[in-house]
Formats: sequence, C-alpha cells, structure tokens
Amino acid sequence: MNSLKDWTIFKDGLYHHHLRHVYFTRFNQVLKLNNRIFRKKIKEIVRDYDIEIMVCGPNHYLHGFPPFNMSIPFVFDYVDYLYEFNNPYVENTKILREYYKNASKK
Repeated sequence: MNSLKDWTIFKDGLYHHHLRHVYFTRFNQVLKLNNRIFRKKIKEIVRDYDIEIMVCGPNHYLHGFPPFNMSIPFVFDYVDYLYEFNNPYVENTKILREYYKNASKK
C-alpha cells in the first residue's frame, strides 16, 4: 500500500521524492498508468520545488520514461551502461537507448 502514496524526505540538503505507482508493471496498461502519473508528478515537483536539475536512475520498469521535454537538464545515471551491450535484442539496451536518444548532446 505504501507504493500508492507520494512522500518527500529532506535529508542531507537533498529532497528525496517517492512517487506513487502500481506494482505488476509487466502488464502494459499498468505501466501506461504509472507513466502518466509519473510524468505529471515530475512536472509538479520541478515547478513546486524550483528544481534546476533532475537526476534519475534506471527505474523505467516501475513508471516508464520521464518527461524529456523539460526546461531543466536531465541527468540519467548509468548511461555508460548502454555501451556494455552488443546484442540489440537485450531489453536493457532498448530502454537505455531511449534515454540516450533524448539526451542533450552538449
């Protein structure tokens, strides 16, 4: 039931946000719902907390991809992980390519 609640903790000068989500994301409809909730909530957090940069790890399996079209830098941790794959059919390669494709090339 805790996964259905949003919460925020301020620790060591950083805000940590937990965003509600539904488990059983192997079902496409649940993942679509989680992605809608996630993208909306991320935009709210960025606005309400005056966020200047967003850092995210590979948690797409819970909520899909973040909103890439935001006016702040988005740092995806583990991008170097992308180059460790040689098999184009590996699931993680496809997922990480989506982050890489939407990354700023600067």
